Amino acid sequence: MTSTAGLENTDVALLMRQRAFIFPGWEETLLGQIRDLHSQIYSYYILQKKIQETPIILPSGMMLKARLKTGLSGQFSAPDSVTFAEGCLYVADPEEEQIFVFSQQGRLIRTFGQNIRKPIAITLDLEGNIVVLNNGTNSIQVYDPLSGDLLVAHAPFPDDKRYDPIGIVVDHSGNFLISDFEQHIIRRVSPAGKVIGSIGSPGSGFGQLRAPVGLAVDIKGTIWVADSGNNRISRFTSIGFPLCSYGEDSFQDPWAVAVGQDGVFVVSDMNHYRLQIWGSTDEGDFRGFWQSNIRLDPPGTDETSLPRGLSIAPDGTIYVADWGNGEILVVGQYIY
Repeated sequence: MTSTAGLENTDVALLMRQRAFIFPGWEETLLGQIRDLHSQIYSYYILQKKIQETPIILPSGMMLKARLKTGLSGQFSAPDSVTFAEGCLYVADPEEEQIFVFSQQGRLIRTFGQNIRKPIAITLDLEGNIVVLNNGTNSIQVYDPLSGDLLVAHAPFPDDKRYDPIGIVVDHSGNFLISDFEQHIIRRVSPAGKVIGSIGSPGSGFGQLRAPVGLAVDIKGTIWVADSGNNRISRFTSIGFPLCSYGEDSFQDPWAVAVGQDGVFVVSDMNHYRLQIWGSTDEGDFRGFWQSNIRLDPPGTDETSLPRGLSIAPDGTIYVADWGNGEILVVGQYIY
């Protein structure tokens, strides 16, 4: 029988003595419930203390407008990348092995998946076609955005585990820029599908990369890299010379970066479960961060959101692939 030492002068001990007839083993059950309640209260206190110690800055206008949670089985499995084109949102889900197309109002229009295997990233080429990077085959497919028909396919890398292509964007010359998570570089691939150069080198020094993931190219042609292993965002010139980096002390596994037309850039700070918003000065101009929610999960569950892919629409609306919760978050325009 469990000892009640230390509880003699409490209301709990009195209740225990008065209700000893309830059922065998009642002390163990009640004490277990007390311990669970204490653990939850303690965890909640620690979480609230952490939140209070962190200045939450919400840029004006940034609010959750909608959640898109539609897949073949009723919900996405693990949406990983998004892009916005011609008034439609395109979502790549590696587990479903499909591209989902939504209207700007959030209605599912269609899906396509011809020759797609583990689509890890999605972007647009200079003609507005949908470019899909397949992590399962180390290949690139280009699709017509209206019909979903396959236009061309490239296999610039061997289907080898030493290569791990994970992010893609198209530069102003029409070349594909592809981040290689395992090789720690960015490869430049011609429109014909031939590797014609690389950006960065493995390491943590200036201009080096470690486990690069998401990529972006701004209106000036500058290349942006979510350098997840170094917990920073790195910038390179259009021809690959390093310029600067941001946020070494601010990010935890940054997964993607998107640059608005005004030069403001947004980062999915994955393991901080939030977005960060910065101005693109050379020194870095932190503007604030945004979180959809903060969850206190019961032990043994995995419900914490993990923001991954990002896309900024022309009106400033941000679309976020929430890989952890299997949904797309539609975040209102940022206003400064």
